[in-house]
Amino acid sequence: MKCPGCGFENMPGYSKCFRCGAILSGDQERIDVNPPRMPRWKRPVRAFRRYLRKKVPGGSIEIQNRLPAWLDPSVADTGWFFLSVIPGLGHFIFGRLRQVWLFLCAWVAAVILALVFFGGSLGTFFAVSAAGIHAYIAVSLTAVYRFRGIRERLVLNLVVTFLYLGLYVLILRGGLGIRSMRAADNYPGQNIETGDVLIVTRVFDVDEHIRRGSIVRCRLYHPQRYSNSVVGLGQVTALPGETVSISRKGFIVNGVSLSAEAFPVPGYIHTDTQIEITLQDGVYFVNAPYNLNYVGRRFVQNYIHRMCCISGENILGKARVVWIPFEKTAIINDIDIQGIQ
Repeated sequence: MKCPGCGFENMPGYSKCFRCGAILSGDQERIDVNPPRMPRWKRPVRAFRRYLRKKVPGGSIEIQNRLPAWLDPSVADTGWFFLSVIPGLGHFIFGRLRQVWLFLCAWVAAVILALVFFGGSLGTFFAVSAAGIHAYIAVSLTAVYRFRGIRERLVLNLVVTFLYLGLYVLILRGGLGIRSMRAADNYPGQNIETGDVLIVTRVFDVDEHIRRGSIVRCRLYHPQRYSNSVVGLGQVTALPGETVSISRKGFIVNGVSLSAEAFPVPGYIHTDTQIEITLQDGVYFVNAPYNLNYVGRRFVQNYIHRMCCISGENILGKARVVWIPFEKTAIINDIDIQGIQ
């Protein structure tokens, strides 16, 4: 409440001015002494900061004392590298997580974007970015203080970036058995066109998971090397023990014609005469795109048995999802003889 005599701002409830003692009337202008409330969008940020201060006050001395020598950055020169395989773990142990939490958020965002665009050029860009951020977090633990020059620090970051990028690939392909491949041919029955990015997973039991119409990753026969040394995608047309006939019109399996739209005959095995092949146990008929420069067209009939008859041990994986383009993203289902999923 403002004093009419001296203009001093008095606290609400005062009957006299604190400065000059003048009587304050009740109809004087009142002021709001309550501070403005925090906007709603800032409250989660405040809660997160309070959580960090509560959970990460100063590191864990108990964990630090139990670290083996090869993981302790103060003892081993490479301890920071292994301790930061999980981004931010070293900073968490030594109570310095607040220094890199923004970079951790950026790393999580880069990983998510790399998975969203997995198999495309943008996916590669974000994967390299994630590895670079990961490397910076690791180097900033202790290694950065051992190199004074900008060139040395830059080289160190680049080397660690490629090491972590290799670790990502090893985990994704070697550990989880997941990779991306581009379709080299059209498979109308599953709405797959040339250039689409497919997610392929490892197959442990071929007999259980491979069906007619499955898009498989397999070792294909190389006519010039006389071995199954080319890895590519193909469509399973016939299963072990079945008899498949090939002509320009389409495939016939055990006397039943397959849908020409769902099981198109590749151009390199178009023949004027019908060829019949009986598959042995554990052997699948897989039609995959081949480069006709490998063999002359008149010699193709002699190579069909080797090109298309793929043993189960040479089937490495199965395409599960059409990933890119996004408007076609869908699970790849096996199809029956009539091309129905």
